[in-house]
Amino acid sequence: MQRGRIGAQPLRGQAHIHTHLKHVVTDFHHLSCIDVCRLPKDHGGCTHFELRWYYNWQERRCLTLAYGGCFGNANRFITKEECEGFCQARDICRLQVEVCSGIEF
Repeated sequence: MQRGRIGAQPLRGQAHIHTHLKHVVTDFHHLSCIDVCRLPKDHGGCTHFELRWYYNWQERRCLTLAYGGCFGNANRFITKEECEGFCQARDICRLQVEVCSGIEF
């Protein structure tokens, strides 16, 4: 088997696995991008609750989450600092550019 192939089909998209996925391979012909910070709050499916943080993109801040310990989505961070560092730093890039007025050169 050749590298970069699955069976006889060439691998067209690939994802790098990190703590918080930015790219998810839904099939090997399409690569979907997911903004982790816009995923909804998700407690997961278990009942071993632990304090975690998630990013609420509508409020543009990190809030606490009672995470059940399994399943859930990638919008889940161990610390508030990790949440802010991952999501709030990216929000700066999304700010609208305003035209300056009243400045003379």
